[in-house]
Amino acid sequence: MVATGPDGRRSIPATELFVAPYQTALRPAEIITETRWPIRPSARHGFAEITHRAGDFALAGLAAVVELDGSEVARAQLAALGVAGTVRRLPTAEQELLGRPLTAGSIDDAADAAAESVEPPEDVHADPETRRAALRAATRRALEQIPHA
Repeated sequence: MVATGPDGRRSIPATELFVAPYQTALRPAEIITETRWPIRPSARHGFAEITHRAGDFALAGLAAVVELDGSEVARAQLAALGVAGTVRRLPTAEQELLGRPLTAGSIDDAADAAAESVEPPEDVHADPETRRAALRAATRRALEQIPHA
């Protein structure tokens, strides 16, 4: 991310932008003026979130970027939202996909690993087990969106 403010422009790695719920690394009077995305032509993606109602904050969600080598997953990046204070990567779930084709079985294994790897907060919207179930469902939905044939 590139932020611009009274002191000029600066780059902020995406992994460092969000520091807590509703808090970013932006300084006073800074705004994000640019985002930079690596171009990976072989990358495929999916995104899903589970909410009580359309437009609500997500109970849980998942963004997935997957690269295939033939029919097998060569690289996977999975990031969960709504299950921690900030977005967090899910390396255990990513590992479940590597070297395997995207099938119902590998997707289920990754979804289970995603749900088991988080300790979601409890709040007025959901208890931890509900958020784990929502993450499991969001992981399945996001990965099922990815073309793999």
